[in-house]
Amino acid sequence: MQGDASARQDISDSAGSASVDPFPDRWFSAEELADRVREFVPVHGWDKVHAVLERHWHRYVYSHPQELLQAYQALPGEAFVKRPAILHGVHYLQRMVQETDPIRWTHCEQAELASPVEEDRLNTLINLTSRTAEHRVEGRLPEAVQVVDRVQAALASASAPDRDRVRMSLPHLRLVWGRVFLASEDPRAVSELERCYEEGRLSGQSQVSRRAAASLGWLHASRGESRLAKAWLRRAENEPDAVDRYDATVNVTHALLLADSGDREGADVHLGRVRSLGAGESWARVLWVESICVTGADDTAVLAGRIDEELGRHPGALEHDGDDRSCLLRAMVGAASARGRLGSLELGTSKSGAVDQLLSAAVAHARGDNQLALRHLLQASPTEMSRRRRVVTLVLSAGVQLALGRERAAGEHYRDARALIEAEGLRSSYGALTAAEHRRLLELTGLEPPASMPPFRRQPSGLDRLSRREREILGALVTDDRLSEIAASHFISLNTLKTTLKGIYRKLDVQNRRQAAEVAVHAGLGPGG
Repeated sequence: MQGDASARQDISDSAGSASVDPFPDRWFSAEELADRVREFVPVHGWDKVHAVLERHWHRYVYSHPQELLQAYQALPGEAFVKRPAILHGVHYLQRMVQETDPIRWTHCEQAELASPVEEDRLNTLINLTSRTAEHRVEGRLPEAVQVVDRVQAALASASAPDRDRVRMSLPHLRLVWGRVFLASEDPRAVSELERCYEEGRLSGQSQVSRRAAASLGWLHASRGESRLAKAWLRRAENEPDAVDRYDATVNVTHALLLADSGDREGADVHLGRVRSLGAGESWARVLWVESICVTGADDTAVLAGRIDEELGRHPGALEHDGDDRSCLLRAMVGAASARGRLGSLELGTSKSGAVDQLLSAAVAHARGDNQLALRHLLQASPTEMSRRRRVVTLVLSAGVQLALGRERAAGEHYRDARALIEAEGLRSSYGALTAAEHRRLLELTGLEPPASMPPFRRQPSGLDRLSRREREILGALVTDDRLSEIAASHFISLNTLKTTLKGIYRKLDVQNRRQAAEVAVHAGLGPGG
Protein backbone atom coordinates (compact mmCIF):
# COMPACT_ATOMS: atom_id res chain seq x y z
CA MET A 1 0.00 0.00 0.00
CA GLN A 2 1.31 3.48 -0.81
CA GLY A 3 1.94 5.01 2.58
CA ASP A 4 0.83 8.60 2.27
CA ALA A 5 -2.34 7.69 0.38
CA SER A 6 -4.20 6.82 3.56
CA ALA A 7 -5.61 10.15 4.68
CA ARG A 8 -9.20 9.07 4.63
CA GLN A 9 -8.44 5.97 6.67
CA ASP A 10 -6.75 8.08 9.35
CA ILE A 11 -10.21 8.51 10.85
CA SER A 12 -11.21 4.86 10.62
CA ASP A 13 -10.00 4.11 14.12
CA SER A 14 -12.45 6.73 15.37
CA ALA A 15 -15.50 4.59 14.64
CA GLY A 16 -16.98 5.79 17.88
CA SER A 17 -18.29 3.95 20.89
CA ALA A 18 -20.56 5.22 23.61
CA SER A 19 -19.56 2.26 25.74
CA VAL A 20 -16.86 2.12 28.37
CA ASP A 21 -13.78 -0.02 27.81
CA PRO A 22 -14.19 -2.89 30.32
CA PHE A 23 -10.40 -3.30 30.58
CA PRO A 24 -9.01 0.28 30.53
CA ASP A 25 -5.67 -0.75 32.04
CA ARG A 26 -5.20 -4.06 30.28
CA TRP A 27 -3.36 -4.57 27.00
CA PHE A 28 -3.50 -7.69 24.87
CA SER A 29 -0.90 -8.96 22.45
CA ALA A 30 -1.69 -8.66 18.75
CA GLU A 31 -1.70 -12.44 18.41
CA GLU A 32 -4.34 -12.99 21.13
CA LEU A 33 -6.58 -10.04 20.27
CA ALA A 34 -9.00 -11.93 17.96
CA ASP A 35 -9.41 -14.72 20.53
CA ARG A 36 -10.16 -12.18 23.25
CA VAL A 37 -12.83 -10.57 21.05
CA ARG A 38 -14.57 -13.92 20.56
CA GLU A 39 -14.26 -14.63 24.28
CA PHE A 40 -15.48 -11.25 25.56
CA VAL A 41 -18.35 -10.44 23.17
CA PRO A 42 -20.82 -12.95 24.75
CA VAL A 43 -19.93 -11.66 28.22
CA HIS A 44 -19.59 -7.90 27.76
CA GLY A 45 -21.33 -7.19 24.44
CA TRP A 46 -19.82 -6.17 21.14
CA ASP A 47 -20.00 -2.41 21.84
CA LYS A 48 -17.76 -2.65 24.92
CA VAL A 49 -15.37 -5.02 23.14
CA HIS A 50 -15.20 -2.56 20.26
CA ALA A 51 -14.00 0.03 22.76
CA VAL A 52 -11.13 -2.33 23.58
CA LEU A 53 -10.24 -2.61 19.87
CA GLU A 54 -10.44 1.14 19.49
CA ARG A 55 -7.83 1.55 22.23
CA HIS A 56 -5.54 -1.05 20.62
CA TRP A 57 -5.75 0.45 17.14
CA HIS A 58 -2.77 2.80 17.45
CA ARG A 59 -0.63 0.13 19.04
CA TYR A 60 -1.05 -2.38 16.19
CA VAL A 61 -2.32 -0.64 13.03
CA TYR A 62 1.19 -0.12 11.63
CA SER A 63 3.01 -3.09 13.14
CA HIS A 64 0.36 -5.88 13.10
CA PRO A 65 -2.40 -4.93 10.63
CA GLN A 66 -3.18 -8.60 9.84
CA GLU A 67 -3.84 -9.48 13.49
CA LEU A 68 -5.84 -6.30 14.05
CA LEU A 69 -7.95 -7.08 10.98
CA GLN A 70 -8.70 -10.57 12.30
CA ALA A 71 -9.79 -9.07 15.61
CA TYR A 72 -12.19 -6.65 13.90
CA GLN A 73 -13.55 -9.46 11.73
CA ALA A 74 -14.32 -11.41 14.92
CA LEU A 75 -16.94 -8.81 15.85
CA PRO A 76 -20.54 -9.94 15.21
CA GLY A 77 -22.44 -8.68 12.16
CA GLU A 78 -24.61 -6.52 14.40
CA ALA A 79 -21.60 -4.29 15.09
CA PHE A 80 -21.23 -3.42 11.40
CA VAL A 81 -24.95 -2.79 10.97
CA LYS A 82 -25.27 -0.48 13.96
CA ARG A 83 -21.89 1.21 13.55
CA PRO A 84 -21.19 1.22 9.79
CA ALA A 85 -18.12 3.43 10.29
CA ILE A 86 -16.35 0.32 11.65
CA LEU A 87 -16.40 -0.94 8.05
CA HIS A 88 -14.03 1.87 7.05
CA GLY A 89 -11.45 0.59 9.50
CA VAL A 90 -11.87 -2.98 8.24
CA HIS A 91 -11.50 -1.92 4.61
CA TYR A 92 -8.44 0.15 5.48
CA LEU A 93 -6.80 -2.81 7.23
CA GLN A 94 -7.62 -5.07 4.29
CA ARG A 95 -5.83 -2.71 1.95
CA MET A 96 -2.86 -2.42 4.29
CA VAL A 97 -2.55 -6.20 4.35
CA GLN A 98 -3.02 -6.50 0.58
CA GLU A 99 -0.94 -3.36 -0.14
CA THR A 100 -3.65 -2.09 -2.44
CA ASP A 101 -3.54 1.51 -3.67
CA PRO A 102 -6.41 3.32 -1.85
CA ILE A 103 -6.97 5.48 -4.94
CA ARG A 104 -8.72 2.45 -6.46
CA TRP A 105 -11.46 2.50 -3.82
CA THR A 106 -14.66 3.17 -5.71
CA HIS A 107 -17.01 5.98 -4.89
CA CYS A 108 -19.98 3.62 -5.21
CA GLU A 109 -18.58 1.32 -2.54
CA GLN A 110 -18.02 4.22 -0.20
CA ALA A 111 -21.48 5.66 -0.83
CA GLU A 112 -23.06 2.38 0.19
CA LEU A 113 -21.04 2.23 3.39
CA ALA A 114 -21.91 5.82 4.22
CA SER A 115 -25.67 5.36 4.08
CA PRO A 116 -26.79 3.79 7.38
CA VAL A 117 -30.41 3.85 8.43
CA GLU A 118 -29.51 5.49 11.75
CA GLU A 119 -26.22 7.09 12.76
CA ASP A 120 -25.18 8.91 15.85
CA ARG A 121 -23.40 12.23 15.39
CA LEU A 122 -19.90 10.75 15.56
CA ASN A 123 -20.65 8.16 12.89
CA THR A 124 -22.10 10.93 10.74
CA LEU A 125 -18.91 12.97 11.07
CA ILE A 126 -16.75 9.94 10.33
CA ASN A 127 -18.73 8.90 7.27
CA LEU A 128 -18.78 12.41 5.84
CA THR A 129 -15.06 12.83 6.52
CA SER A 130 -14.39 9.51 4.80
CA ARG A 131 -16.21 10.89 1.79
CA THR A 132 -14.04 14.03 1.72
CA ALA A 133 -10.90 11.92 1.59
CA GLU A 134 -12.45 9.79 -1.17
CA HIS A 135 -13.09 12.93 -3.20
CA ARG A 136 -9.55 14.16 -2.51
CA VAL A 137 -7.75 11.08 -3.82
CA GLU A 138 -10.01 11.13 -6.90
CA GLY A 139 -9.11 14.77 -7.58
CA ARG A 140 -12.64 16.00 -6.88
CA LEU A 141 -11.40 18.78 -4.65
CA PRO A 142 -14.35 21.23 -4.82
CA GLU A 143 -16.68 18.44 -3.69
CA ALA A 144 -14.24 17.49 -0.92
CA VAL A 145 -14.16 21.06 0.40
CA GLN A 146 -17.95 21.28 0.30
CA VAL A 147 -18.28 18.12 2.38
CA VAL A 148 -15.70 19.40 4.90
CA ASP A 149 -17.80 22.55 5.23
CA ARG A 150 -20.86 20.37 5.96
CA VAL A 151 -18.95 18.34 8.55
CA GLN A 152 -17.63 21.39 10.33
CA ALA A 153 -21.09 22.98 10.34
CA ALA A 154 -22.50 19.79 11.89
CA LEU A 155 -19.78 19.83 14.54
CA ALA A 156 -20.38 23.50 15.34
CA SER A 157 -24.10 22.82 15.91
CA ALA A 158 -23.48 19.78 18.14
CA SER A 159 -24.44 19.81 21.79
CA ALA A 160 -21.76 19.91 24.47
CA PRO A 161 -22.15 16.16 25.26
CA ASP A 162 -21.86 15.29 21.56
CA ARG A 163 -18.76 17.44 21.18
CA ASP A 164 -17.24 15.74 24.21
CA ARG A 165 -17.84 12.32 22.64
CA VAL A 166 -16.07 13.46 19.47
CA ARG A 167 -13.15 15.03 21.31
CA MET A 168 -10.73 12.08 21.08
CA SER A 169 -11.57 11.57 17.40
CA LEU A 170 -11.16 15.22 16.41
CA PRO A 171 -7.39 15.11 15.73
CA HIS A 172 -7.96 12.33 13.17
CA LEU A 173 -10.82 14.20 11.57
CA ARG A 174 -8.91 17.47 11.49
CA LEU A 175 -5.97 15.74 9.79
CA VAL A 176 -8.23 14.72 6.91
CA TRP A 177 -9.91 18.13 6.73
CA GLY A 178 -6.55 19.91 6.79
CA ARG A 179 -5.14 17.73 4.04
CA VAL A 180 -8.22 18.40 1.90
CA PHE A 181 -7.59 22.13 2.32
CA LEU A 182 -3.89 21.63 1.57
CA ALA A 183 -4.60 19.65 -1.61
CA SER A 184 -7.12 22.31 -2.67
CA GLU A 185 -4.67 25.16 -1.92
CA ASP A 186 -7.32 26.53 0.43
CA PRO A 187 -5.90 29.11 2.90
CA ARG A 188 -7.71 27.38 5.77
CA ALA A 189 -5.16 24.54 5.60
CA VAL A 190 -2.76 26.31 7.96
CA SER A 191 -5.24 26.90 10.80
CA GLU A 192 -6.82 23.43 10.47
CA LEU A 193 -3.51 21.57 10.50
CA GLU A 194 -2.20 23.69 13.38
CA ARG A 195 -5.29 22.80 15.44
CA CYS A 196 -4.84 19.15 14.48
CA TYR A 197 -1.23 19.25 15.67
CA GLU A 198 -2.10 20.86 19.01
CA GLU A 199 -5.10 18.61 19.70
CA GLY A 200 -3.10 15.54 18.73
CA ARG A 201 -0.38 16.45 21.20
CA LEU A 202 -2.85 17.18 23.99
CA SER A 203 -4.57 13.82 23.48
CA GLY A 204 -1.32 11.85 23.14
CA GLN A 205 -1.89 10.96 19.45
CA SER A 206 1.68 11.48 18.32
CA GLN A 207 1.31 9.90 14.87
CA VAL A 208 -1.46 12.37 14.02
CA SER A 209 0.58 15.29 15.34
CA ARG A 210 3.59 14.15 13.34
CA ARG A 211 1.65 13.98 10.10
CA ALA A 212 -0.02 17.35 10.69
CA ALA A 213 3.34 19.01 11.38
CA ALA A 214 4.86 17.36 8.28
CA SER A 215 1.99 18.65 6.14
CA LEU A 216 2.54 22.15 7.52
CA GLY A 217 6.24 21.80 6.73
CA TRP A 218 5.43 20.97 3.11
CA LEU A 219 2.88 23.78 2.84
CA HIS A 220 5.37 26.43 4.00
CA ALA A 221 8.25 24.97 1.94
CA SER A 222 6.15 24.96 -1.22
CA ARG A 223 5.29 28.61 -0.58
CA GLY A 224 8.96 29.51 -0.18
CA GLU A 225 8.76 30.08 3.59
CA SER A 226 11.77 27.98 4.47
CA ARG A 227 12.21 29.08 8.08
CA LEU A 228 8.62 28.18 8.95
CA ALA A 229 8.97 24.92 7.03
CA LYS A 230 12.08 23.92 8.98
CA ALA A 231 10.38 24.75 12.29
CA TRP A 232 7.43 22.48 11.47
CA LEU A 233 9.73 19.70 10.28
CA ARG A 234 11.53 19.83 13.63
CA ARG A 235 8.19 19.52 15.41
CA ALA A 236 7.23 16.57 13.23
CA GLU A 237 10.49 14.75 13.88
CA ASN A 238 10.27 15.40 17.61
CA GLU A 239 7.06 13.37 17.76
CA PRO A 240 7.66 9.69 18.67
CA ASP A 241 6.35 6.64 16.84
CA ALA A 242 7.72 7.45 13.40
CA VAL A 243 6.55 5.06 10.68
CA ASP A 244 8.77 5.15 7.59
CA ARG A 245 6.13 4.55 4.96
CA TYR A 246 3.98 7.34 6.37
CA ASP A 247 6.86 9.82 6.30
CA ALA A 248 6.88 10.60 2.58
CA THR A 249 5.83 14.17 3.37
CA VAL A 250 8.71 14.61 5.83
CA ASN A 251 11.27 13.39 3.29
CA VAL A 252 9.95 15.25 0.27
CA THR A 253 9.85 18.48 2.31
CA HIS A 254 13.47 17.99 3.36
CA ALA A 255 14.30 17.35 -0.30
CA LEU A 256 12.61 20.56 -1.45
CA LEU A 257 14.37 22.69 1.17
CA LEU A 258 17.75 21.19 0.26
CA ALA A 259 17.10 21.55 -3.48
CA ASP A 260 16.13 25.19 -2.92
CA SER A 261 19.40 25.81 -1.11
CA GLY A 262 21.44 24.23 -3.90
CA ASP A 263 22.27 20.97 -2.06
CA ARG A 264 21.14 18.56 -4.77
CA GLU A 265 23.03 15.60 -3.29
CA GLY A 266 21.31 16.02 0.08
CA ALA A 267 17.95 16.38 -1.65
CA ASP A 268 18.52 13.18 -3.59
CA VAL A 269 19.14 11.25 -0.36
CA HIS A 270 15.64 12.14 0.85
CA LEU A 271 14.13 11.53 -2.58
CA GLY A 272 15.73 8.08 -2.54
CA ARG A 273 14.00 7.32 0.77
CA VAL A 274 10.66 8.33 -0.71
CA ARG A 275 11.21 6.19 -3.80
CA SER A 276 12.21 3.14 -1.75
CA LEU A 277 9.14 3.36 0.50
CA GLY A 278 6.67 4.55 -2.14
CA ALA A 279 5.67 8.15 -2.82
CA GLY A 280 1.94 7.46 -2.46
CA GLU A 281 0.00 10.70 -2.67
CA SER A 282 3.25 12.69 -2.78
CA TRP A 283 3.92 11.55 -6.37
CA ALA A 284 3.50 15.02 -7.93
CA ARG A 285 5.57 16.68 -5.19
CA VAL A 286 8.40 14.21 -5.80
CA LEU A 287 8.35 14.95 -9.54
CA TRP A 288 8.59 18.68 -8.90
CA VAL A 289 11.56 18.34 -6.54
CA GLU A 290 13.28 15.94 -8.96
CA SER A 291 12.87 18.51 -11.73
CA ILE A 292 14.77 21.05 -9.60
CA CYS A 293 17.65 18.64 -8.97
CA VAL A 294 18.03 17.02 -12.39
CA THR A 295 21.14 17.87 -14.45
CA GLY A 296 22.50 15.31 -16.93
CA ALA A 297 20.84 14.25 -20.17
CA ASP A 298 20.24 10.71 -18.90
CA ASP A 299 18.61 11.93 -15.68
CA THR A 300 16.36 14.38 -17.52
CA ALA A 301 15.24 11.62 -19.88
CA VAL A 302 14.41 9.39 -16.91
CA LEU A 303 12.44 12.22 -15.29
CA ALA A 304 10.50 12.85 -18.50
CA GLY A 305 9.63 9.15 -18.56
CA ARG A 306 8.43 9.30 -14.94
CA ILE A 307 6.22 12.28 -15.71
CA ASP A 308 4.64 10.44 -18.64
CA GLU A 309 4.15 7.37 -16.46
CA GLU A 310 2.42 9.34 -13.70
CA LEU A 311 0.23 11.15 -16.22
CA GLY A 312 -0.86 7.71 -17.38
CA ARG A 313 -1.66 6.68 -13.81
CA HIS A 314 -3.43 9.99 -13.07
CA PRO A 315 -5.09 10.93 -16.37
CA GLY A 316 -7.14 13.75 -14.87
CA ALA A 317 -4.28 15.36 -12.95
CA LEU A 318 -3.98 18.36 -15.26
CA GLU A 319 -7.73 18.98 -15.20
CA HIS A 320 -8.18 19.31 -11.43
CA ASP A 321 -6.97 22.48 -9.72
CA GLY A 322 -4.90 22.03 -6.58
CA ASP A 323 -1.51 21.14 -5.19
CA ASP A 324 -0.95 18.06 -7.36
CA ARG A 325 -1.64 19.96 -10.56
CA SER A 326 0.64 22.85 -9.56
CA CYS A 327 3.46 20.44 -8.72
CA LEU A 328 2.96 18.48 -11.93
CA LEU A 329 3.03 21.60 -14.13
CA ARG A 330 6.21 22.78 -12.38
CA ALA A 331 7.78 19.36 -12.95
CA MET A 332 6.90 19.47 -16.66
CA VAL A 333 8.41 22.93 -17.02
CA GLY A 334 11.50 21.95 -15.01
CA ALA A 335 12.11 18.81 -17.07
CA ALA A 336 11.67 20.68 -20.36
CA SER A 337 13.97 23.46 -19.13
CA ALA A 338 16.70 20.96 -18.19
CA ARG A 339 16.49 19.44 -21.68
CA GLY A 340 16.58 22.81 -23.46
CA ARG A 341 13.07 22.23 -24.79
CA LEU A 342 11.06 24.66 -22.73
CA GLY A 343 10.15 26.82 -25.74
CA SER A 344 8.45 23.90 -27.47
CA LEU A 345 6.60 22.64 -24.38
CA GLU A 346 2.83 22.39 -24.76
CA LEU A 347 1.35 22.85 -21.29
CA GLY A 348 -2.08 21.89 -22.53
CA THR A 349 -3.84 24.23 -20.11
CA SER A 350 -6.47 26.86 -20.75
CA LYS A 351 -6.74 27.88 -17.10
CA SER A 352 -5.93 31.41 -16.00
CA GLY A 353 -4.65 30.89 -12.45
CA ALA A 354 -1.43 32.46 -11.18
CA VAL A 355 0.60 29.25 -11.58
CA ASP A 356 -0.63 28.77 -15.16
CA GLN A 357 0.21 32.35 -16.07
CA LEU A 358 3.62 32.15 -14.46
CA LEU A 359 4.59 28.92 -16.20
CA SER A 360 3.15 30.12 -19.52
CA ALA A 361 5.37 33.19 -19.15
CA ALA A 362 8.40 30.92 -18.69
CA VAL A 363 7.52 28.98 -21.85
CA ALA A 364 6.90 32.16 -23.88
CA HIS A 365 10.20 33.66 -22.72
CA ALA A 366 12.10 30.50 -23.67
CA ARG A 367 10.40 30.62 -27.07
CA GLY A 368 11.52 34.23 -27.55
CA ASP A 369 8.02 35.73 -27.41
CA ASN A 370 8.78 38.19 -24.65
CA GLN A 371 5.81 40.48 -25.18
CA LEU A 372 3.53 37.51 -24.57
CA ALA A 373 5.67 36.50 -21.58
CA LEU A 374 5.26 39.99 -20.15
CA ARG A 375 1.47 39.82 -20.51
CA HIS A 376 1.41 36.48 -18.69
CA LEU A 377 3.57 37.91 -15.89
CA LEU A 378 1.24 40.85 -15.41
CA GLN A 379 -1.72 38.48 -15.12
CA ALA A 380 0.21 36.27 -12.68
CA SER A 381 0.74 39.10 -10.19
CA PRO A 382 -2.22 39.28 -7.80
CA THR A 383 -2.01 41.54 -4.77
CA GLU A 384 -1.29 38.52 -2.57
CA MET A 385 1.02 35.71 -3.63
CA SER A 386 3.35 33.29 -1.91
CA ARG A 387 6.98 34.19 -1.47
CA ARG A 388 8.04 31.54 -3.99
CA ARG A 389 5.71 32.86 -6.68
CA ARG A 390 6.87 36.41 -5.96
CA VAL A 391 10.51 35.39 -6.38
CA VAL A 392 9.94 33.45 -9.60
CA THR A 393 7.86 36.33 -11.01
CA LEU A 394 10.71 38.76 -10.32
CA VAL A 395 13.38 36.45 -11.75
CA LEU A 396 11.38 35.83 -14.92
CA SER A 397 10.60 39.54 -15.21
CA ALA A 398 14.32 40.28 -15.07
CA GLY A 399 14.98 37.85 -17.92
CA VAL A 400 12.08 39.14 -20.02
CA GLN A 401 12.99 42.81 -19.52
CA LEU A 402 16.59 41.99 -20.41
CA ALA A 403 15.46 40.36 -23.66
CA LEU A 404 13.35 43.43 -24.46
CA GLY A 405 16.35 45.71 -23.98
CA ARG A 406 15.02 47.29 -20.79
CA GLU A 407 18.17 46.84 -18.77
CA ARG A 408 17.29 49.23 -15.95
CA ALA A 409 14.02 47.42 -15.19
CA ALA A 410 15.79 44.08 -15.54
CA GLY A 411 18.40 45.08 -12.97
CA GLU A 412 15.78 46.36 -10.51
CA HIS A 413 13.77 43.15 -10.72
CA TYR A 414 16.88 41.04 -10.30
CA ARG A 415 17.95 42.98 -7.19
CA ASP A 416 14.51 42.56 -5.61
CA ALA A 417 14.49 38.85 -6.41
CA ARG A 418 18.02 38.39 -5.08
CA ALA A 419 17.11 39.87 -1.69
CA LEU A 420 14.14 37.51 -1.27
CA ILE A 421 16.11 34.51 -2.56
CA GLU A 422 18.95 34.94 -0.12
CA ALA A 423 16.58 35.64 2.80
CA GLU A 424 14.74 32.31 2.36
CA GLY A 425 17.39 30.19 0.62
CA LEU A 426 15.37 29.91 -2.61
CA ARG A 427 18.37 29.62 -4.92
CA SER A 428 16.57 27.13 -7.14
CA SER A 429 14.61 30.12 -8.49
CA TYR A 430 17.70 31.26 -10.43
CA GLY A 431 17.05 28.23 -12.63
CA ALA A 432 14.38 30.23 -14.50
CA LEU A 433 17.28 32.02 -16.24
CA THR A 434 19.91 30.80 -18.67
CA ALA A 435 23.56 31.09 -17.58
CA ALA A 436 24.08 33.90 -20.11
CA GLU A 437 21.10 35.85 -18.78
CA HIS A 438 22.36 35.50 -15.23
CA ARG A 439 25.87 36.67 -16.11
CA ARG A 440 24.45 39.75 -17.81
CA LEU A 441 22.22 40.57 -14.82
CA LEU A 442 25.22 40.30 -12.49
CA GLU A 443 27.11 42.72 -14.74
CA LEU A 444 24.20 45.18 -14.74
CA THR A 445 23.76 45.13 -10.97
CA GLY A 446 27.38 44.73 -9.91
CA LEU A 447 26.37 41.95 -7.51
CA GLU A 448 28.62 39.00 -6.68
CA PRO A 449 27.56 35.53 -7.86
CA PRO A 450 25.56 33.57 -5.25
CA ALA A 451 27.42 31.07 -3.07
CA SER A 452 25.72 28.07 -4.70
CA MET A 453 23.83 27.85 -7.93
CA PRO A 454 21.16 25.53 -9.34
CA PRO A 455 21.25 24.17 -12.88
CA PHE A 456 20.36 27.08 -15.16
CA ARG A 457 17.75 26.79 -17.87
CA ARG A 458 19.49 25.15 -20.82
CA GLN A 459 19.95 27.38 -23.84
CA PRO A 460 17.87 25.65 -26.51
CA SER A 461 19.20 24.66 -29.90
CA GLY A 462 17.36 25.99 -32.91
CA LEU A 463 15.26 22.82 -33.18
CA ASP A 464 14.32 22.92 -29.50
CA ARG A 465 12.94 26.43 -29.98
CA LEU A 466 10.45 25.31 -32.60
CA SER A 467 6.84 24.71 -31.65
CA ARG A 468 5.19 21.42 -32.51
CA ARG A 469 3.45 23.05 -35.49
CA GLU A 470 6.74 24.51 -36.75
CA ARG A 471 8.42 21.10 -36.51
CA GLU A 472 5.62 19.58 -38.58
CA ILE A 473 6.08 22.22 -41.28
CA LEU A 474 9.86 21.80 -41.17
CA GLY A 475 9.41 18.08 -41.78
CA ALA A 476 7.23 18.84 -44.80
CA LEU A 477 10.09 20.81 -46.41
CA VAL A 478 11.94 17.52 -46.94
CA THR A 479 9.30 16.44 -49.48
CA ASP A 480 9.01 17.58 -53.11
CA ASP A 481 5.69 19.29 -52.39
CA ARG A 482 5.29 22.88 -53.51
CA LEU A 483 4.69 25.51 -50.83
CA SER A 484 1.05 25.81 -51.90
CA GLU A 485 0.63 22.07 -51.38
CA ILE A 486 2.27 22.20 -47.96
CA ALA A 487 -0.01 25.08 -46.97
CA ALA A 488 -3.09 23.19 -48.10
CA SER A 489 -2.09 20.03 -46.25
CA HIS A 490 -1.71 22.05 -43.04
CA PHE A 491 -4.98 23.97 -43.62
CA ILE A 492 -3.30 27.39 -43.70
CA SER A 493 -2.93 30.05 -46.36
CA LEU A 494 0.20 30.41 -48.47
CA ASN A 495 0.96 33.78 -46.85
CA THR A 496 0.65 32.25 -43.36
CA LEU A 497 3.03 29.48 -44.40
CA LYS A 498 5.59 31.97 -45.71
CA THR A 499 5.43 33.94 -42.46
CA THR A 500 5.87 30.71 -40.47
CA LEU A 501 8.86 29.72 -42.60
CA LYS A 502 10.57 33.05 -41.92
CA GLY A 503 10.30 32.34 -38.20
CA ILE A 504 11.63 28.79 -38.67
CA TYR A 505 14.60 30.01 -40.73
CA ARG A 506 15.41 32.64 -38.10
CA LYS A 507 15.34 30.13 -35.24
CA LEU A 508 17.44 27.61 -37.17
CA ASP A 509 19.83 30.32 -38.45
CA VAL A 510 19.39 29.18 -42.07
CA GLN A 511 18.67 31.17 -45.22
CA ASN A 512 16.44 29.02 -47.40
CA ARG A 513 14.33 25.90 -47.80
CA ARG A 514 17.24 23.69 -48.84
CA GLN A 515 19.25 24.47 -45.70
CA ALA A 516 16.18 24.01 -43.50
CA ALA A 517 15.44 20.66 -45.16
CA GLU A 518 19.01 19.50 -44.37
CA VAL A 519 18.44 20.31 -40.70
CA ALA A 520 15.17 18.38 -40.83
CA VAL A 521 16.81 15.33 -42.37
CA HIS A 522 19.57 15.27 -39.73
CA ALA A 523 16.92 15.57 -37.01
CA GLY A 524 14.95 12.64 -38.40
CA LEU A 525 11.98 14.80 -39.42
CA GLY A 526 10.00 14.31 -42.59
CA PRO A 527 8.63 11.17 -44.24
CA GLY A 528 9.65 8.08 -42.29
CA GLY A 529 11.25 10.24 -39.60
